[in-house]
Amino acid sequence: MKCNNMKKNLISLVLILSGGILFAQTSDPTVMKINGKNVKKSEFEYIYNKNNGEDAIDKRSLDEYILLYKNFRLKVAEAEAQGIDTTAAFLMELNDYRTQLAQPYLETKKNENLVQEAYERSKESSEVSVLLIAFAGGGQVKPILPADTLAAYQKGLEVWKKANQGADFETLVKEYSDDERSKQSERPGYIGWFSPVDLIPLLELPLSNTPAGKISSPIRSSAGYYLLKIHDKKANPETSYDDLRPKLENKMERTGSFSQLHQPGIDQWKTTHQYTLNANAYRALYETANRMHPFDSLYVATFVNNQETLFTIDQQPVSIAGFIDYLKNNPQAYVNLSTEYLSDKFNDFVYEKLKEAENNQLEDKYPEFKNLMQEYHDGILLFEVSNREVWDKASNDTVGLIQYFETHQSKYAWNEPHWKGYVILLKDAKAKQGIQKEIKKMQPDQAVPYLLNKYNTADSTLIQVEKGLFVKGQNPYVDEAVFGGEKAILFSPYVSFILLGKMLPNMPEEYTDVKGLVITDYQDYLEQEWVKSLNEKYPVEIYKDVIAKEIK
Repeated sequence: MKCNNMKKNLISLVLILSGGILFAQTSDPTVMKINGKNVKKSEFEYIYNKNNGEDAIDKRSLDEYILLYKNFRLKVAEAEAQGIDTTAAFLMELNDYRTQLAQPYLETKKNENLVQEAYERSKESSEVSVLLIAFAGGGQVKPILPADTLAAYQKGLEVWKKANQGADFETLVKEYSDDERSKQSERPGYIGWFSPVDLIPLLELPLSNTPAGKISSPIRSSAGYYLLKIHDKKANPETSYDDLRPKLENKMERTGSFSQLHQPGIDQWKTTHQYTLNANAYRALYETANRMHPFDSLYVATFVNNQETLFTIDQQPVSIAGFIDYLKNNPQAYVNLSTEYLSDKFNDFVYEKLKEAENNQLEDKYPEFKNLMQEYHDGILLFEVSNREVWDKASNDTVGLIQYFETHQSKYAWNEPHWKGYVILLKDAKAKQGIQKEIKKMQPDQAVPYLLNKYNTADSTLIQVEKGLFVKGQNPYVDEAVFGGEKAILFSPYVSFILLGKMLPNMPEEYTDVKGLVITDYQDYLEQEWVKSLNEKYPVEIYKDVIAKEIK
Protein backbone atom coordinates (compact mmCIF):
# COMPACT_ATOMS: atom_id res chain seq x y z
CA MET A 1 0.00 0.00 0.00
CA LYS A 2 2.82 2.39 0.88
CA CYS A 3 4.54 1.60 -2.42
CA ASN A 4 1.35 2.37 -4.38
CA ASN A 5 0.98 5.69 -2.58
CA MET A 6 4.60 6.53 -3.38
CA LYS A 7 3.92 5.81 -7.03
CA LYS A 8 0.80 8.00 -7.10
CA ASN A 9 2.69 10.83 -5.43
CA LEU A 10 5.58 10.52 -7.84
CA ILE A 11 3.32 10.47 -10.87
CA SER A 12 1.59 13.56 -9.51
CA LEU A 13 5.02 15.17 -9.24
CA VAL A 14 5.69 14.28 -12.86
CA LEU A 15 2.42 15.92 -13.84
CA ILE A 16 3.87 19.07 -12.29
CA LEU A 17 7.35 18.56 -13.69
CA SER A 18 6.30 17.82 -17.25
CA GLY A 19 3.05 19.77 -17.22
CA GLY A 20 0.19 19.44 -19.73
CA ILE A 21 0.24 21.85 -22.64
CA LEU A 22 -3.36 22.38 -23.64
CA PHE A 23 -2.81 24.48 -26.72
CA ALA A 24 -0.73 23.95 -29.84
CA GLN A 25 2.42 26.00 -29.96
CA THR A 26 2.95 28.09 -33.08
CA SER A 27 6.66 28.41 -32.22
CA ASP A 28 8.09 25.43 -30.40
CA PRO A 29 11.89 25.38 -30.66
CA THR A 30 14.11 22.75 -29.08
CA VAL A 31 15.48 23.88 -25.71
CA MET A 32 17.55 20.80 -24.85
CA LYS A 33 18.50 17.42 -26.23
CA ILE A 34 18.69 14.36 -23.91
CA ASN A 35 20.23 11.17 -25.29
CA GLY A 36 19.48 12.30 -28.81
CA LYS A 37 15.84 13.24 -28.12
CA ASN A 38 14.66 16.81 -28.56
CA VAL A 39 12.91 18.55 -25.68
CA LYS A 40 10.60 21.27 -26.94
CA LYS A 41 9.90 24.63 -25.40
CA SER A 42 6.29 23.57 -24.77
CA GLU A 43 7.45 20.61 -22.66
CA PHE A 44 9.54 22.78 -20.39
CA GLU A 45 7.86 26.19 -20.28
CA TYR A 46 4.78 25.05 -18.40
CA ILE A 47 6.69 23.76 -15.38
CA TYR A 48 8.66 26.92 -14.96
CA ASN A 49 5.64 29.21 -15.24
CA LYS A 50 3.43 27.02 -13.05
CA ASN A 51 5.98 26.65 -10.28
CA ASN A 52 6.87 30.33 -10.28
CA GLY A 53 3.34 31.68 -10.30
CA GLU A 54 1.80 33.80 -7.59
CA ASP A 55 0.54 30.76 -5.67
CA ALA A 56 3.80 28.81 -5.83
CA ILE A 57 5.27 27.97 -2.42
CA ASP A 58 8.72 26.77 -3.47
CA LYS A 59 9.82 29.13 -6.20
CA ARG A 60 13.05 28.32 -7.97
CA SER A 61 15.17 29.98 -10.56
CA LEU A 62 15.12 29.12 -14.23
CA ASP A 63 18.53 27.48 -13.93
CA GLU A 64 17.27 25.27 -11.08
CA TYR A 65 14.34 24.09 -13.18
CA ILE A 66 16.60 23.38 -16.11
CA LEU A 67 18.63 21.10 -13.84
CA LEU A 68 15.56 19.41 -12.37
CA TYR A 69 14.01 18.75 -15.76
CA LYS A 70 17.27 17.53 -17.28
CA ASN A 71 17.76 14.97 -14.48
CA PHE A 72 14.15 13.86 -14.80
CA ARG A 73 14.59 13.21 -18.53
CA LEU A 74 17.85 11.35 -17.88
CA LYS A 75 16.07 8.96 -15.48
CA VAL A 76 13.35 8.29 -18.03
CA ALA A 77 16.03 7.62 -20.64
CA GLU A 78 17.65 5.11 -18.29
CA ALA A 79 14.32 3.38 -17.66
CA GLU A 80 13.85 2.99 -21.40
CA ALA A 81 17.39 1.71 -21.77
CA GLN A 82 16.63 -0.95 -19.15
CA GLY A 83 13.56 -1.98 -21.14
CA ILE A 84 11.08 -1.14 -18.38
CA ASP A 85 8.77 0.41 -20.96
CA THR A 86 8.45 -2.96 -22.74
CA THR A 87 7.50 -5.10 -19.74
CA ALA A 88 4.02 -6.58 -19.49
CA ALA A 89 3.48 -4.97 -16.08
CA PHE A 90 4.34 -1.50 -17.40
CA LEU A 91 2.18 -1.84 -20.51
CA MET A 92 -0.76 -3.12 -18.46
CA GLU A 93 -0.52 -0.29 -15.95
CA LEU A 94 -0.20 2.36 -18.65
CA ASN A 95 -3.16 0.86 -20.51
CA ASP A 96 -5.24 1.00 -17.31
CA TYR A 97 -4.38 4.68 -16.93
CA ARG A 98 -5.26 5.29 -20.57
CA THR A 99 -8.62 3.57 -20.23
CA GLN A 100 -9.51 5.84 -17.32
CA LEU A 101 -8.28 8.98 -19.02
CA ALA A 102 -10.08 8.13 -22.28
CA GLN A 103 -13.56 7.70 -20.79
CA PRO A 104 -14.68 11.35 -20.91
CA TYR A 105 -13.30 11.70 -24.46
CA LEU A 106 -15.36 8.69 -25.63
CA GLU A 107 -18.70 9.81 -24.25
CA THR A 108 -21.08 10.32 -27.15
CA LYS A 109 -23.68 13.05 -27.46
CA LYS A 110 -27.07 11.69 -26.39
CA ASN A 111 -30.55 12.14 -27.78
CA GLU A 112 -31.90 14.58 -25.21
CA ASN A 113 -35.35 14.58 -26.81
CA LEU A 114 -35.64 10.82 -26.33
CA VAL A 115 -34.86 11.12 -22.63
CA GLN A 116 -37.13 14.14 -22.21
CA GLU A 117 -40.03 12.31 -23.87
CA ALA A 118 -39.53 9.34 -21.55
CA TYR A 119 -39.52 11.72 -18.61
CA GLU A 120 -42.79 13.31 -19.72
CA ARG A 121 -44.38 9.87 -19.96
CA SER A 122 -43.18 9.06 -16.44
CA LYS A 123 -45.37 11.84 -15.03
CA GLU A 124 -48.46 9.67 -15.43
CA SER A 125 -49.40 6.21 -14.11
CA SER A 126 -51.97 3.86 -15.62
CA GLU A 127 -54.14 1.11 -14.15
CA VAL A 128 -53.64 -1.83 -16.47
CA SER A 129 -54.89 -5.27 -17.43
CA VAL A 130 -53.03 -7.41 -19.98
CA LEU A 131 -53.86 -10.16 -22.44
CA LEU A 132 -51.09 -12.10 -24.18
CA ILE A 133 -51.44 -13.97 -27.45
CA ALA A 134 -48.27 -16.07 -27.45
CA PHE A 135 -46.27 -17.18 -30.42
CA ALA A 136 -46.26 -20.92 -31.12
CA GLY A 137 -44.71 -22.60 -28.10
CA GLY A 138 -47.08 -21.60 -25.32
CA GLY A 139 -45.80 -18.11 -24.61
CA GLN A 140 -42.20 -19.13 -23.94
CA VAL A 141 -39.50 -16.64 -24.90
CA LYS A 142 -37.64 -18.15 -27.87
CA PRO A 143 -36.04 -17.10 -31.17
CA ILE A 144 -38.81 -15.84 -33.45
CA LEU A 145 -38.77 -15.37 -37.23
CA PRO A 146 -41.08 -12.89 -39.00
CA ALA A 147 -43.20 -15.75 -40.38
CA ASP A 148 -43.80 -17.02 -36.83
CA THR A 149 -45.60 -13.82 -35.87
CA LEU A 150 -48.43 -13.84 -38.39
CA ALA A 151 -50.81 -16.29 -36.72
CA ALA A 152 -50.42 -14.66 -33.32
CA TYR A 153 -50.93 -11.21 -34.82
CA GLN A 154 -54.13 -12.23 -36.61
CA LYS A 155 -55.48 -13.79 -33.42
CA GLY A 156 -54.52 -10.71 -31.40
CA LEU A 157 -56.26 -8.49 -33.93
CA GLU A 158 -59.40 -10.63 -33.70
CA VAL A 159 -59.44 -10.37 -29.89
CA TRP A 160 -58.81 -6.59 -30.10
CA LYS A 161 -61.83 -6.18 -32.38
CA LYS A 162 -64.04 -8.15 -29.99
CA ALA A 163 -62.89 -6.01 -27.07
CA ASN A 164 -63.64 -2.83 -29.00
CA GLN A 165 -67.07 -4.17 -29.92
CA GLY A 166 -67.93 -4.39 -26.25
CA ALA A 167 -66.78 -7.86 -25.15
CA ASP A 168 -65.81 -8.05 -21.46
CA PHE A 169 -62.00 -7.86 -21.22
CA GLU A 170 -61.75 -10.26 -18.25
CA THR A 171 -63.81 -12.82 -20.16
CA LEU A 172 -61.50 -12.42 -23.17
CA VAL A 173 -58.47 -12.91 -20.89
CA LYS A 174 -59.87 -16.18 -19.52
CA GLU A 175 -60.61 -17.40 -23.03
CA TYR A 176 -57.59 -16.26 -25.02
CA SER A 177 -54.65 -15.15 -22.82
CA ASP A 178 -51.48 -17.25 -22.62
CA ASP A 179 -50.22 -15.31 -19.57
CA GLU A 180 -51.21 -17.85 -16.92
CA ARG A 181 -50.14 -15.76 -13.94
CA SER A 182 -52.37 -12.78 -14.72
CA LYS A 183 -55.07 -15.10 -16.04
CA GLN A 184 -55.43 -16.85 -12.67
CA SER A 185 -55.57 -13.66 -10.59
CA GLU A 186 -58.73 -12.55 -8.76
CA ARG A 187 -59.35 -10.13 -11.62
CA PRO A 188 -58.18 -12.02 -14.73
CA GLY A 189 -55.52 -9.99 -16.55
CA TYR A 190 -55.31 -7.22 -13.94
CA ILE A 191 -51.73 -6.22 -13.03
CA GLY A 192 -52.27 -2.89 -11.22
CA TRP A 193 -50.85 0.62 -11.53
CA PHE A 194 -47.72 1.26 -13.57
CA SER A 195 -45.67 4.19 -14.76
CA PRO A 196 -44.28 3.82 -18.29
CA VAL A 197 -40.77 4.02 -16.85
CA ASP A 198 -41.42 0.74 -15.00
CA LEU A 199 -42.17 -1.21 -18.19
CA ILE A 200 -40.03 -2.47 -21.06
CA PRO A 201 -39.70 0.11 -23.88
CA LEU A 202 -42.04 -1.65 -26.31
CA LEU A 203 -44.92 -1.35 -23.81
CA GLU A 204 -43.99 2.15 -22.67
CA LEU A 205 -45.43 4.11 -25.61
CA PRO A 206 -48.69 2.13 -25.93
CA LEU A 207 -49.26 2.48 -22.19
CA SER A 208 -48.75 6.22 -22.41
CA ASN A 209 -50.67 6.76 -25.65
CA THR A 210 -53.75 4.65 -24.91
CA PRO A 211 -56.47 6.71 -23.19
CA ALA A 212 -58.29 5.57 -20.06
CA GLY A 213 -61.14 3.15 -20.89
CA LYS A 214 -59.49 2.08 -24.16
CA ILE A 215 -57.56 -1.00 -25.32
CA SER A 216 -54.25 -0.81 -27.19
CA SER A 217 -53.81 -2.42 -30.57
CA PRO A 218 -51.65 -5.62 -30.54
CA ILE A 219 -48.08 -4.97 -29.36
CA ARG A 220 -45.40 -7.43 -30.46
CA SER A 221 -42.92 -8.64 -27.82
CA SER A 222 -40.44 -11.49 -27.67
CA ALA A 223 -43.21 -13.71 -26.24
CA GLY A 224 -46.12 -12.73 -28.42
CA TYR A 225 -48.65 -9.92 -28.88
CA TYR A 226 -49.95 -7.97 -25.87
CA LEU A 227 -53.22 -6.13 -25.53
CA LEU A 228 -53.34 -3.52 -22.79
CA LYS A 229 -56.60 -2.32 -21.27
CA ILE A 230 -56.21 1.04 -19.53
CA HIS A 231 -58.75 1.29 -16.72
CA ASP A 232 -57.71 4.65 -15.35
CA LYS A 233 -54.88 7.19 -15.27
CA LYS A 234 -53.45 9.52 -12.65
CA ALA A 235 -50.61 11.98 -12.33
CA ASN A 236 -47.40 10.90 -10.62
CA PRO A 237 -45.77 13.15 -8.03
CA GLU A 238 -43.17 15.01 -10.05
CA THR A 239 -39.77 11.60 -9.43
CA SER A 240 -37.31 15.74 -10.94
CA TYR A 241 -35.80 15.39 -14.44
CA ASP A 242 -32.26 15.47 -13.09
CA ASP A 243 -33.11 12.83 -10.49
CA LEU A 244 -34.87 10.48 -12.91
CA ARG A 245 -32.60 10.96 -15.90
CA PRO A 246 -29.91 8.38 -14.88
CA LYS A 247 -32.62 5.74 -14.41
CA LEU A 248 -34.18 6.53 -17.78
CA GLU A 249 -30.83 6.42 -19.59
CA ASN A 250 -29.82 3.21 -17.86
CA LYS A 251 -33.11 1.58 -18.85
CA MET A 252 -32.64 2.56 -22.50
CA GLU A 253 -29.10 1.25 -22.57
CA ARG A 254 -30.12 -2.07 -20.99
CA THR A 255 -33.23 -2.77 -23.02
CA GLY A 256 -32.27 -2.35 -26.66
CA SER A 257 -32.46 1.44 -27.06
CA PHE A 258 -28.74 2.12 -26.68
CA SER A 259 -28.24 3.15 -30.31
CA GLN A 260 -31.30 5.41 -30.25
CA LEU A 261 -30.06 7.14 -27.13
CA HIS A 262 -26.55 7.68 -28.47
CA GLN A 263 -27.55 8.30 -32.12
CA PRO A 264 -26.39 11.96 -32.28
CA GLY A 265 -22.89 10.98 -31.15
CA ILE A 266 -22.84 7.91 -33.39
CA ASP A 267 -23.83 10.02 -36.40
CA GLN A 268 -21.06 12.47 -35.57
CA TRP A 269 -18.51 9.64 -35.38
CA LYS A 270 -19.77 8.23 -38.69
CA THR A 271 -18.95 11.53 -40.35
CA THR A 272 -15.64 11.99 -38.57
CA HIS A 273 -14.44 8.47 -39.38
CA GLN A 274 -15.85 8.22 -42.93
CA TYR A 275 -18.24 5.37 -42.19
CA THR A 276 -19.56 3.66 -45.34
CA LEU A 277 -22.04 0.77 -45.30
CA ASN A 278 -22.03 -1.99 -47.91
CA ALA A 279 -25.81 -2.15 -48.36
CA ASN A 280 -25.69 -5.42 -50.34
CA ALA A 281 -23.71 -7.18 -47.62
CA TYR A 282 -26.11 -6.03 -44.91
CA ARG A 283 -29.09 -7.03 -47.07
CA ALA A 284 -27.71 -10.58 -47.27
CA LEU A 285 -27.52 -10.71 -43.47
CA TYR A 286 -31.04 -9.29 -43.12
CA GLU A 287 -32.68 -11.57 -45.69
CA THR A 288 -31.09 -14.62 -44.09
CA ALA A 289 -32.45 -13.41 -40.73
CA ASN A 290 -35.93 -13.80 -42.24
CA ARG A 291 -35.31 -17.55 -42.49
CA MET A 292 -33.08 -18.26 -39.49
CA HIS A 293 -32.36 -16.41 -36.27
CA PRO A 294 -28.91 -14.78 -35.85
CA PHE A 295 -28.95 -16.36 -32.41
CA ASP A 296 -28.80 -19.82 -34.04
CA SER A 297 -25.56 -21.63 -34.82
CA LEU A 298 -26.76 -22.30 -38.38
CA TYR A 299 -26.93 -18.55 -39.06
CA VAL A 300 -23.44 -18.12 -37.66
CA ALA A 301 -22.11 -21.01 -39.74
CA THR A 302 -23.55 -19.42 -42.90
CA PHE A 303 -21.40 -16.30 -42.57
CA VAL A 304 -18.54 -17.20 -40.23
CA ASN A 305 -15.91 -17.34 -42.99
CA ASN A 306 -17.34 -14.55 -45.17
CA GLN A 307 -14.64 -11.94 -45.69
CA GLU A 308 -16.81 -9.58 -47.74
CA THR A 309 -16.63 -5.99 -46.48
CA LEU A 310 -19.67 -5.10 -44.40
CA PHE A 311 -18.66 -1.49 -43.82
CA THR A 312 -15.54 0.67 -43.73
CA ILE A 313 -14.31 3.08 -41.05
CA ASP A 314 -11.47 5.44 -41.95
CA GLN A 315 -11.23 3.46 -45.18
CA GLN A 316 -10.44 0.30 -43.20
CA PRO A 317 -12.73 -2.64 -44.09
CA VAL A 318 -14.72 -4.55 -41.48
CA SER A 319 -15.83 -7.95 -42.74
CA ILE A 320 -19.06 -9.88 -42.34
CA ALA A 321 -17.01 -12.52 -40.52
CA GLY A 322 -15.92 -9.87 -38.02
CA PHE A 323 -19.56 -9.06 -37.27
CA ILE A 324 -20.42 -12.75 -36.91
CA ASP A 325 -17.58 -13.15 -34.43
CA TYR A 326 -19.07 -10.25 -32.44
CA LEU A 327 -22.48 -12.00 -32.51
CA LYS A 328 -20.96 -15.17 -31.08
CA ASN A 329 -19.11 -13.38 -28.29
CA ASN A 330 -21.83 -10.88 -27.35
CA PRO A 331 -25.17 -12.71 -27.08
CA GLN A 332 -28.13 -10.54 -26.19
CA ALA A 333 -29.72 -10.97 -22.76
CA TYR A 334 -33.16 -11.20 -24.35
CA VAL A 335 -34.11 -12.87 -27.66
CA ASN A 336 -36.55 -11.02 -29.89
CA LEU A 337 -37.67 -11.10 -33.50
CA SER A 338 -34.80 -12.27 -35.70
CA THR A 339 -34.62 -9.19 -37.92
CA GLU A 340 -34.84 -6.83 -34.93
CA TYR A 341 -32.19 -8.85 -33.12
CA LEU A 342 -29.92 -8.49 -36.14
CA SER A 343 -30.54 -4.75 -36.31
CA ASP A 344 -29.85 -4.27 -32.59
CA LYS A 345 -26.60 -6.25 -32.67
CA PHE A 346 -25.44 -4.62 -35.89
CA ASN A 347 -25.98 -1.14 -34.42
CA ASP A 348 -24.09 -2.16 -31.29
CA PHE A 349 -21.24 -3.53 -33.40
CA VAL A 350 -20.99 -0.35 -35.48
CA TYR A 351 -20.92 1.69 -32.27
CA GLU A 352 -18.10 -0.42 -30.82
CA LYS A 353 -16.05 -0.13 -34.01
CA LEU A 354 -16.57 3.63 -34.20
CA LYS A 355 -15.62 3.95 -30.55
CA GLU A 356 -12.50 1.90 -31.21
CA ALA A 357 -11.56 4.17 -34.13
CA GLU A 358 -12.13 7.27 -32.00
CA ASN A 359 -10.09 5.77 -29.17
CA ASN A 360 -7.18 5.07 -31.50
CA GLN A 361 -7.04 8.72 -32.56
CA LEU A 362 -7.31 10.44 -29.18
CA GLU A 363 -3.62 11.35 -29.05
CA ASP A 364 -3.82 12.92 -32.52
CA LYS A 365 -7.05 14.81 -31.88
CA TYR A 366 -6.49 16.10 -28.36
CA PRO A 367 -3.07 17.58 -27.44
CA GLU A 368 -3.99 17.62 -23.74
CA PHE A 369 -4.76 13.89 -23.83
CA LYS A 370 -1.48 13.16 -25.58
CA ASN A 371 0.40 15.17 -22.97
CA LEU A 372 -1.38 13.45 -20.09
CA MET A 373 -0.52 10.04 -21.52
CA GLN A 374 3.12 11.05 -21.95
CA GLU A 375 3.16 12.26 -18.36
CA TYR A 376 1.78 8.99 -17.02
CA HIS A 377 4.18 7.08 -19.25
CA ASP A 378 7.17 8.99 -17.89
CA GLY A 379 5.86 8.96 -14.32
CA ILE A 380 5.53 5.18 -14.20
CA LEU A 381 8.99 4.77 -15.70
CA LEU A 382 10.47 7.25 -13.23
CA PHE A 383 8.95 5.39 -10.31
CA GLU A 384 10.09 1.95 -11.45
CA VAL A 385 13.65 2.94 -12.32
CA SER A 386 14.03 4.98 -9.12
CA ASN A 387 12.76 2.01 -7.15
CA ARG A 388 15.40 -0.20 -8.76
CA GLU A 389 18.30 2.19 -8.54
CA VAL A 390 17.63 3.99 -5.26
CA TRP A 391 14.75 3.05 -2.97
CA ASP A 392 14.85 -0.75 -3.02
CA LYS A 393 18.63 -0.75 -3.23
CA ALA A 394 18.93 1.48 -0.18
CA SER A 395 16.52 -0.65 1.85
CA ASN A 396 18.06 -4.00 0.93
CA ASP A 397 21.77 -3.19 0.69
CA THR A 398 22.80 -4.10 4.24
CA VAL A 399 26.52 -3.91 3.46
CA GLY A 400 26.13 -0.50 1.86
CA LEU A 401 24.07 0.77 4.81
CA ILE A 402 26.69 -0.39 7.30
CA GLN A 403 29.51 1.19 5.33
CA TYR A 404 27.59 4.44 4.92
CA PHE A 405 26.79 4.55 8.65
CA GLU A 406 30.36 3.86 9.70
CA THR A 407 31.63 6.57 7.37
CA HIS A 408 29.10 9.13 8.57
CA GLN A 409 28.54 7.98 12.14
CA SER A 410 29.26 11.38 13.65
CA LYS A 411 26.33 12.78 11.67
CA TYR A 412 23.96 10.85 13.92
CA ALA A 413 25.31 12.10 17.25
CA TRP A 414 22.70 12.67 20.02
CA ASN A 415 22.13 15.57 22.33
CA GLU A 416 21.12 13.24 25.17
CA PRO A 417 22.06 9.69 26.18
CA HIS A 418 20.06 6.68 24.98
CA TRP A 419 19.65 3.32 26.65
CA LYS A 420 19.52 0.38 24.27
CA GLY A 421 18.29 -3.04 25.23
CA TYR A 422 15.46 -5.22 26.51
CA VAL A 423 12.86 -4.60 29.21
CA ILE A 424 11.77 -7.96 30.63
CA LEU A 425 8.60 -7.99 32.76
CA LEU A 426 8.14 -10.89 35.20
CA LYS A 427 5.02 -12.44 36.70
CA ASP A 428 6.99 -14.09 39.52
CA ALA A 429 9.17 -11.74 41.61
CA LYS A 430 10.82 -14.68 43.34
CA ALA A 431 12.15 -15.93 40.00
CA LYS A 432 14.04 -12.71 39.27
CA GLN A 433 17.23 -13.59 41.16
CA GLY A 434 17.40 -17.06 39.61
CA ILE A 435 16.87 -15.70 36.11
CA GLN A 436 19.60 -13.10 36.53
CA LYS A 437 21.97 -15.82 37.66
CA GLU A 438 21.08 -18.03 34.67
CA ILE A 439 21.84 -15.37 32.08
CA LYS A 440 24.74 -13.67 33.86
CA LYS A 441 27.31 -14.72 31.25
CA MET A 442 25.05 -14.28 28.22
CA GLN A 443 24.83 -11.36 25.85
CA PRO A 444 21.34 -9.76 25.77
CA ASP A 445 20.63 -11.04 22.27
CA GLN A 446 21.41 -14.58 23.51
CA ALA A 447 19.63 -14.29 26.82
CA VAL A 448 16.25 -13.14 25.53
CA PRO A 449 15.59 -16.10 23.17
CA TYR A 450 16.78 -18.44 25.93
CA LEU A 451 14.34 -16.98 28.46
CA LEU A 452 11.41 -16.90 26.06
CA ASN A 453 11.98 -20.52 25.14
CA LYS A 454 12.32 -21.67 28.76
CA TYR A 455 9.68 -19.63 30.58
CA ASN A 456 6.98 -19.11 27.98
CA THR A 457 4.95 -22.07 26.75
CA ALA A 458 1.64 -22.56 24.98
CA ASP A 459 -0.04 -22.91 28.37
CA SER A 460 1.91 -20.41 30.44
CA THR A 461 3.56 -17.02 29.87
CA LEU A 462 5.90 -15.96 32.65
CA ILE A 463 7.73 -13.09 30.93
CA GLN A 464 7.02 -10.28 28.46
CA VAL A 465 9.81 -8.63 26.49
CA GLU A 466 10.08 -5.16 24.91
CA LYS A 467 13.09 -4.11 22.85
CA GLY A 468 13.95 -0.49 22.25
CA LEU A 469 16.19 2.55 22.21
CA PHE A 470 15.00 4.85 25.00
CA VAL A 471 15.71 8.36 26.22
CA LYS A 472 14.61 9.65 29.61
CA GLY A 473 10.84 9.81 29.88
CA GLN A 474 10.04 7.16 27.27
CA ASN A 475 9.88 4.06 29.46
CA PRO A 476 9.14 4.04 33.24
CA TYR A 477 11.28 0.96 33.94
CA VAL A 478 14.30 2.36 32.10
CA ASP A 479 13.74 5.69 33.85
CA GLU A 480 13.78 4.00 37.28
CA ALA A 481 16.78 1.72 36.74
CA VAL A 482 18.94 3.79 34.37
CA PHE A 483 18.05 7.48 34.48
CA GLY A 484 17.29 7.69 38.22
CA GLY A 485 13.63 8.45 37.83
CA GLU A 486 10.73 7.66 40.10
CA LYS A 487 9.89 4.09 40.99
CA ALA A 488 7.94 2.50 38.15
CA ILE A 489 4.43 1.25 38.83
CA LEU A 490 3.96 -2.41 37.91
CA PHE A 491 0.57 -3.58 36.71
CA SER A 492 -0.92 -7.05 37.19
CA PRO A 493 0.01 -9.68 36.32
CA TYR A 494 3.64 -8.46 36.08
CA VAL A 495 5.25 -7.75 39.46
CA SER A 496 8.94 -7.21 38.68
CA PHE A 497 11.33 -6.44 35.81
CA ILE A 498 14.87 -6.94 34.54
CA LEU A 499 16.83 -4.71 32.13
CA LEU A 500 19.36 -6.17 29.68
CA GLY A 501 21.26 -3.59 27.67
CA LYS A 502 23.71 -0.71 27.65
CA MET A 503 23.93 3.06 27.77
CA LEU A 504 24.91 4.87 24.58
CA PRO A 505 25.99 8.31 25.82
CA ASN A 506 26.01 10.36 22.64
CA MET A 507 26.26 8.11 19.57
CA PRO A 508 24.44 5.09 18.06
CA GLU A 509 26.64 2.01 17.93
CA GLU A 510 25.22 0.48 14.72
CA TYR A 511 23.08 1.61 11.81
CA THR A 512 19.99 -0.24 13.06
CA ASP A 513 19.88 2.19 16.01
CA VAL A 514 18.97 4.96 13.56
CA LYS A 515 17.90 2.79 10.62
CA GLY A 516 15.23 5.11 9.21
CA LEU A 517 17.56 8.09 9.12
CA VAL A 518 20.41 6.09 7.63
CA ILE A 519 18.21 4.61 4.89
CA THR A 520 16.93 8.08 3.98
CA ASP A 521 20.43 9.53 3.84
CA TYR A 522 21.74 6.50 1.94
CA GLN A 523 18.94 6.95 -0.60
CA ASP A 524 19.97 10.58 -1.07
CA TYR A 525 23.57 9.45 -1.54
CA LEU A 526 22.59 6.79 -4.10
CA GLU A 527 20.39 9.32 -5.88
CA GLN A 528 23.27 11.77 -6.21
CA GLU A 529 25.68 9.09 -7.43
CA TRP A 530 23.09 7.75 -9.86
CA VAL A 531 22.35 11.16 -11.35
CA LYS A 532 26.06 11.78 -11.67
CA SER A 533 26.52 8.51 -13.57
CA LEU A 534 23.53 9.28 -15.83
CA ASN A 535 25.03 12.62 -16.76
CA GLU A 536 28.22 10.80 -17.70
CA LYS A 537 26.37 8.02 -19.55
CA TYR A 538 24.00 10.01 -21.75
CA PRO A 539 24.82 13.01 -23.95
CA VAL A 540 23.08 16.21 -22.88
CA GLU A 541 22.81 19.49 -24.78
CA ILE A 542 21.10 22.48 -23.18
CA TYR A 543 20.44 25.53 -25.32
CA LYS A 544 20.41 28.21 -22.63
CA ASP A 545 20.36 31.04 -25.14
CA VAL A 546 17.11 29.67 -26.60
CA ILE A 547 15.65 29.16 -23.12
CA ALA A 548 16.61 32.67 -22.03
CA LYS A 549 14.99 34.10 -25.16
CA GLU A 550 11.85 31.96 -25.26
CA ILE A 551 10.91 31.28 -21.63
CA LYS A 552 9.22 34.27 -20.03
